[in-house]
Amino acid sequence: MVDANLLSAFVERWHLETSSFHMPFGEMTITLYDVACLLHLLVRGEFYDQPSGLSEEGAARLVVDLLEVSYDVAKAETARNKGG
Repeated sequence: MVDANLLSAFVERWHLETSSFHMPFGEMTITLYDVACLLHLLVRGEFYDQPSGLSEEGAARLVVDLLEVSYDVAKAETARNKGG
């Protein structure tokens, strides 16, 4: 169950510039550790990097296959991020 009011309160307090929530008691930042604990994900090993030799078009095709989005959306996002 998702509490829409609670979610709205957090959305209103999110500041994209600092990637944190501005709360009445101060700033609150969500860390990778917080996400791992809340979602029960293992976070270890090396950070993922784009495989060498993969073009923007190849990266866009991978996004289409893995995330099931349209090719146009994947190509635009890949170009905006200058790579995979």
